[in-house]
Amino acid sequence: MITAILTPKDAIAKVFVRELGLEKLPEVPHGSEATYRKGDTILVVSKDIGAAAAIRSKYLPERLYYANFWTSATSERYAGDVVLPNAFIPHGELSGTDGAAFLENYEEQEDYDFETFGLSVGGVCVSAEGEISDETLVEIASEYGADIVDEEWTAVMFAAEGGEDASTYPIYGVVWGIVGNETENVSEETVAKNVFAIFRYLEDTFSDEDRSPTDGDELTDDVHDEQT
Repeated sequence: MITAILTPKDAIAKVFVRELGLEKLPEVPHGSEATYRKGDTILVVSKDIGAAAAIRSKYLPERLYYANFWTSATSERYAGDVVLPNAFIPHGELSGTDGAAFLENYEEQEDYDFETFGLSVGGVCVSAEGEISDETLVEIASEYGADIVDEEWTAVMFAAEGGEDASTYPIYGVVWGIVGNETENVSEETVAKNVFAIFRYLEDTFSDEDRSPTDGDELTDDVHDEQT
């Protein structure tokens, strides 16, 4: 069965291509920038809002991951952390147009601390159009209890495209923190490596029918192995 990864970020694509040994393909889904593949694993680089639907139609994946960078909306999420949201909520003028979208893959909210980064399983991603001010970011954190903010409005639309043909697994790496959250500068490559570590854990988990993708004990061991 096909596993597909969609990302709009070149830094994430570079890490996945290197770690998975993917090779570039000549053809790309509509609106995409590049496609890579090795065996049953496909990576598509695209900023097109319809890329998820195009990937499902062309490759019929069993699982579709959406890997991206975004902004922390809480002092508990630092640059370098990874968030697996299961709720996507529109903010501001967008609220009421499409409503919230919910996934069922990360049902339980749990936080884990590792040597080099933290992981939040479940949680809330708030979507907004365009750049948002620091003041608005604080308001969003207070109003929604959000973990991260997606400023391109892709998250809700992407989640809403989900269907029975493929399970959707969004993986967000935090590259910016909320005001007042003092953090060291973390490179995009480092965050991308953390995103890949969680992707690899999920894929390893799905290969074992007796384990859950949100099992904390197994998760801690595997991610530590990846970081060493």
